[in-house]
Amino acid sequence: MKTDIKYAGLYENLSIEEYHTVAPGYSSSDLVAMSEGFDIWKWKKSQPREESEAMTLGSATHLLLEAHVKNDLRIFNDGIAVLPELNLRTNDGKAALKQFQELNAGKLILNPEDYDLCRRMVDAVVAEPEVLGYFQGGLSEPSVFVKDDETGLLLKCRPDYLRAADGLSINFKTMRTGTSFERQASDMAYDWASSFYCDVLGKHFGRSFDEIHVSVTKTKDGPCRVFVNTIDDDDLQFARAQWRALLSRIPECELSGLWPAPPVRLQSAKMLPYSRKVCPYAP
Repeated sequence: MKTDIKYAGLYENLSIEEYHTVAPGYSSSDLVAMSEGFDIWKWKKSQPREESEAMTLGSATHLLLEAHVKNDLRIFNDGIAVLPELNLRTNDGKAALKQFQELNAGKLILNPEDYDLCRRMVDAVVAEPEVLGYFQGGLSEPSVFVKDDETGLLLKCRPDYLRAADGLSINFKTMRTGTSFERQASDMAYDWASSFYCDVLGKHFGRSFDEIHVSVTKTKDGPCRVFVNTIDDDDLQFARAQWRALLSRIPECELSGLWPAPPVRLQSAKMLPYSRKVCPYAP
């Protein structure tokens, strides 16, 4: 992977597809994947990028919220298409689905049930004026690229919402009903991502950054709930030490072309409610 420094800077209109598949640089999701093993990360990077149903639902919720905040229906119309009721057991229904997909190529396509869920999740955020205020006065999904001082590598991040004047990044995510933020944060390595984002944004803007996490439950039946969380500074510092240990190994891997599997170590079977992800390549 090349580290093309000409990309350093902030880009407001870079598509999510270009950010992930074309633009150079290492992201927090790269480092989280590397924590499973450099070899596993390399294999995943070679596979076509596919968006899961959960990712589509999350992306659509982002767009709906952005359309509401900006009071711009074009954001919805340009990005989302809601399927009409179709009988897919018939040839006519299958043909109608194919035609609908062709007419709405490039858009997020939702069935009526998922669209209703997205709408109710956004309604839950809108009903909390203080939470809604976090998504005003800033930029939605900008792409930020910086050159890391220690390794010379190009790093990138894409905050869900950025309030640069306040030194604040907002991570907006849907959350499984019945889970907790701590559990989801552990499963998705939010501590790694938050510390990484704060460092990249701090480098670009020349000031310290914080990140808050706004989560809304994907409740199929009943009210959706909104939660606002932060991650403790000690946990962020621990996470930073872990991913930086991975980052420091990348230049030698780029130079040699070798991306080794992590060494085998004795593992404890003890399960913790909130476990810290440990770098497998740390000394």
